[in-house]
Amino acid sequence: QVVEERAGPGAVRGAGPGAARGVAQTRSLSCRCRCIWLGVLLLAVAVGGIALWASGLLGPSSHRGFDVRRAILFANLAGAAYCSAASLEAWDCGPKCIPGMQKVRVCQGETTQAFVGVWEGKGFVSFQGTKTAWSMFQDLRTWSSSSPWEDCAGCSVHSGFLAEWTSLRYCIMDALSAIGKVRGSSIRITGHSLGAAVSSLGAMSLAQDGWIVAEAYNFGMPRAGNAKFSAALAGRFGADTVFRVTHHMDPIPHVPPEDLGFMHYSPEVFFDKDGADGPFVQCTDPEDTKCAGQYSNIVMDAYYINDHLDYMGVNTGSTGCSKGAAAARAFEPAEGSAVAAAAAAAATAPPSPPLPLKRNEYVADAVLV
Repeated sequence: QVVEERAGPGAVRGAGPGAARGVAQTRSLSCRCRCIWLGVLLLAVAVGGIALWASGLLGPSSHRGFDVRRAILFANLAGAAYCSAASLEAWDCGPKCIPGMQKVRVCQGETTQAFVGVWEGKGFVSFQGTKTAWSMFQDLRTWSSSSPWEDCAGCSVHSGFLAEWTSLRYCIMDALSAIGKVRGSSIRITGHSLGAAVSSLGAMSLAQDGWIVAEAYNFGMPRAGNAKFSAALAGRFGADTVFRVTHHMDPIPHVPPEDLGFMHYSPEVFFDKDGADGPFVQCTDPEDTKCAGQYSNIVMDAYYINDHLDYMGVNTGSTGCSKGAAAARAFEPAEGSAVAAAAAAAATAPPSPPLPLKRNEYVADAVLV
């Protein structure tokens, strides 16, 4: 009874010091087990979070800021868009079909095509530049043609570029969903020449429709819209997601003229030399004369059309597609003077009504836009 009274209420009748130690040890062991399970649970959550981040579901790509190595990969994928649909879907178009692209689907637009696939675990969209003579002349002759765009309040964009994006838009959205990259997924985008302009419209529309544009590189891009569009695009994506890359005296970044209300977006990354090893300049002003703006004479620049076809040593046109895989025949040097002459004539001619498009008249990928 003495023991019971000292133990107080709730004590085990007849219990001694050994029993009390056993109870304490049991409780300590139970506490340790709970701590171990909690640690395992926290580790699982951390690993899962890292996996989701890597897949882009918790935020944008880990690739932040301009990276030359990334730009070279994107330049190859921009150039691949010029290759035939069959070679793209088989992912067998030559060196520009770099390793890792899967589930490729091709969308045919009004005058160009685009391909959609899965690369590095994310959706990928690449837009082809112009390959037809009539498309080139339409774009050159309608410099002042712009249209308001419902996807961007107050924005005005080039009518030809908008028409091309509109013709591709729903096919691209359906293709992304079909390969498992539905709204809310991270995607990457690229394009060259007119394809770069269409890419910029595509980035805005797809972001508005719910996709996360994690990374985009555009090459040799003409001006796509007005100052409002430029500000809206830069504001939506910031300075470390969407890059506009220019090369030396490539004439295409200088059309349509700024005087007619068109403006580039920033940031611009300018390579004044050939290849990827030379220095480059990054400009935050959309029309900075320290970048491509220092060479803004379209008549003179038109004679440097080869600068439009080579970005960091990568063939960004149809040249470089494997034999039988080119969607248009390769550029030949003799055609450069003809293109330059056309540009010079167009630069001094007043705008004309749009010409009808003819899809079957293929010319070199050197055509201006």
